[in-house]
Amino acid sequence: TGSLGAGGPGDRDAVVAAYASRSIAEERVGVVDYGNLMPGAIELAAEQVSAWLDEGQHVYVACRAGWQRSAVVAAAALAVRDGIDPEDALAAIKRRKPSSEPLPHQLQDLRRWWRMRLIREGS
Repeated sequence: TGSLGAGGPGDRDAVVAAYASRSIAEERVGVVDYGNLMPGAIELAAEQVSAWLDEGQHVYVACRAGWQRSAVVAAAALAVRDGIDPEDALAAIKRRKPSSEPLPHQLQDLRRWWRMRLIREGS
């Protein structure tokens, strides 16, 4: 089982202890709350989540609030895995978790990351 945390400090000792007690691996990607989501951070997070899923792992994507940055990362991972537009990925996520609502600038960051990815891949 893997957990990808997109976020700030919080009560790290409690989180680390809880994960360790359940043999959960954690990978943190530093993404500033209310800040811009850099394409490299989105790519890193999407690739990590995709890799875990490819290995058959259960994956938990979280940010402090659980409905903005984590939704962007989950949408990016779904877009990468399924080869779908991030808007469609986000819509699928919202059907399962209606509170998933990235901030407007985070949606712009997700779209920018996807455009850059398509250009890089030559699509």
